[in-house]
Amino acid sequence: MKNKQHLKSFEGDLFYIDIIWTTGDKLATFEVRATNADTDATTTITNHSAILGMMAIGKKTPAYMKEEVWNCSSADAEQHAQTLVKLLSQEAMLQQLEEFLESDLATGGWDDEDSFDDELAFDEDELDDDHLFDDDDQQEEPF
Repeated sequence: MKNKQHLKSFEGDLFYIDIIWTTGDKLATFEVRATNADTDATTTITNHSAILGMMAIGKKTPAYMKEEVWNCSSADAEQHAQTLVKLLSQEAMLQQLEEFLESDLATGGWDDEDSFDDELAFDEDELDDDHLFDDDDQQEEPF
């Protein structure tokens, strides 16, 4: 069985944040990306200290958490995603992350969007971006 891909996006004042993960029978993935709203510069921030701190992940972390894309169990990927979705749904937490990212962007290392798209770890055509809805009648609420 092929893993199912999920996407949850947040739009801040300065950045777009995408939480991307897979679930299923195979090894799952979890990834967080940030894209600057003005320049379209983008980078993977899954292992950024701001993300690890928000998720209350201590200094003793599993080895996979040091990577840009986490390869973990399906249950872990789902748990990481739900934790971060809950956190970033709070305006103050999203603003705090944007402050970290703004200073990080100034130091460089971000790619332009076109070159970054070539390195995607997921298939955009197969994303399930309505994963949080229990039935077909529910609609996504803007953040």
